[in-house]
Amino acid sequence: MAAGHVDPVRAADPGLVYDLTEDDYIRFLCGSDYSSDQVKVITTRVVNCDETEKMYPWELNYPAIAVRINASRPSKLVEISVPRTVTHVSDGAATYTVKITNPGDTVVFISLEKI
Repeated sequence: MAAGHVDPVRAADPGLVYDLTEDDYIRFLCGSDYSSDQVKVITTRVVNCDETEKMYPWELNYPAIAVRINASRPSKLVEISVPRTVTHVSDGAATYTVKITNPGDTVVFISLEKI
């Protein structure tokens, strides 16, 4: 589910790793309204999305985060928690920075439990 070029030097020492399984991706695809046939083409596995536990796109343990909010009810306060779990796999200390681009009146809070 990726495109682009791989930098072999950086790939050998990625820094942070977001753990995901093939089942996580299948739940994500089914939750993103892909049909069972479309998921089969992508994964080469027989999948029944009607019987698969769905995962909203923002639930996928992935660096990028996108959240869908019903804009037709702008006066209603909506709170969504989007946890991420990462593992530092490089040797030695490192510094990581969170970058946020939030639209309009959106308020974002970052909470770091531990690293």
